[in-house]
Amino acid sequence: MSPEEIDDECLPSVSVVVSSFNQRLILQCLVPQLLAEKYPKEKLEIIIVDGGSKDGTRDWLSTFHYPCLNSLLENERRSRAALRNHGIRAATNDLLIMLDGDHTIETDFIHQHVARHRECECVVLGESQFSNHWRFRALNRYLNTRGVRKVPCGKPIPGRYFRTGNCSVPRSILERIGLFDETFTSWGGEDLDFGVRLEEAGIAIVYEPRAKAWHHHHRSLNDLLRNLRTYGEKSVPRLVEKHPQLYRELNLHELEKPWIHFLMQAPFYHFIRLMTHFLLPLHISPIVFDYLHLRQYGVGFLHSREKRGK
Repeated sequence: MSPEEIDDECLPSVSVVVSSFNQRLILQCLVPQLLAEKYPKEKLEIIIVDGGSKDGTRDWLSTFHYPCLNSLLENERRSRAALRNHGIRAATNDLLIMLDGDHTIETDFIHQHVARHRECECVVLGESQFSNHWRFRALNRYLNTRGVRKVPCGKPIPGRYFRTGNCSVPRSILERIGLFDETFTSWGGEDLDFGVRLEEAGIAIVYEPRAKAWHHHHRSLNDLLRNLRTYGEKSVPRLVEKHPQLYRELNLHELEKPWIHFLMQAPFYHFIRLMTHFLLPLHISPIVFDYLHLRQYGVGFLHSREKRGK
């Protein structure tokens, strides 16, 4: 059913939860976009959860005085899981749309999420595309084809592809499987854990490309690789502990192969990383980025296992 076919009287009440840290410049675009959405304002609640930003976000949000806008301003930086849970607990409506504060949205964004929820009980993944930037062209092209976009049309979406940057969840599902696990305090992990819990509970994850958002946080290749190393060392062990099947689903079993072990060594990795860095404005095979991803979180995971004596 298209948004145009839904009578306003039949629309559910929606809470949009935006989690943010030092993203004032993007929020200055996103918040007006949300307020301009042609969704009945009496059925819309916008919650901005800010985790102790130092870029003037607090002062800027204080200039808005709309009944549907609620700003939750933290005094210190908190994990992404904690910020989202804070917003969820403050929300009053039965359908929650979650957005990261480094996104902007296309028109009818809210309607497109709502329309998919009328079809079945599910969690909806909207489209999140990195905006164009010449310096990161190859990396962004790769990231824009990962995750849910690899799943053939009509096939079930695995829980490991769930991401919170642009998604919507009925409160009834949150009450069934719980909120985000706040023991994930480092980069990454809390959304994958949530997705696996959805899968284990038999809850469908559906993809709605028309609920489109643009991702404006462009990380350098080195920043991304540092994050992946931290993810492998801090988050992946916790993920595998909670969900043992992820050992294979994250291809960690491949690290046991001798030739893969050779490719993980520092000289080979640094050569590939350096060549990739210079070619970023051009075209790079996805296989190269697949290698860099696995190498970084794989080495982080192995390092964590060695420290724990396992």
